[in-house]
Amino acid sequence: MARDEFLTLGESHRRSISTTLVILDEMLCDFEEIAHGRERRSVVFAERNDLSDDERRAVLGTIDKMRAVLRQLAADLGIQPQVQDLSREIVGRSSALWVHLVETESKYLRRYGELPEALPSYLDPIVEALIAELNGLAQVGRRRRRGGLPNP
Repeated sequence: MARDEFLTLGESHRRSISTTLVILDEMLCDFEEIAHGRERRSVVFAERNDLSDDERRAVLGTIDKMRAVLRQLAADLGIQPQVQDLSREIVGRSSALWVHLVETESKYLRRYGELPEALPSYLDPIVEALIAELNGLAQVGRRRRRGGLPNP
């Protein structure tokens, strides 16, 4: 229950504080996964978890302390948890990455110097295909948000 002296806190203030706390809490979730040994691997990306056991325990202890503060702050200010739909995450991250993929087309890479003659005909169709697939991922998220896909 929110503390009485904070009941007059404006909704814009509460939203601003809440947004920052959500970002912090999401980061703590990521750090918690790392402390529990997360090491994701894919085709051109890999993580190496180089934390010692003592460092993992220290990270988890700090996360526990920070979450206690977040719980108290949320209670005192009347901040409710924000549920983030993962379909929105797919749309947002796909849309943000689109710009970076476009920058790997040969016409943009030329700003760094001359390219091997065969690279544009090799790379550009691949980049275009990746962009199309990325846009397809974003469309899945958009359909979910518009109610076009059934809930699992």
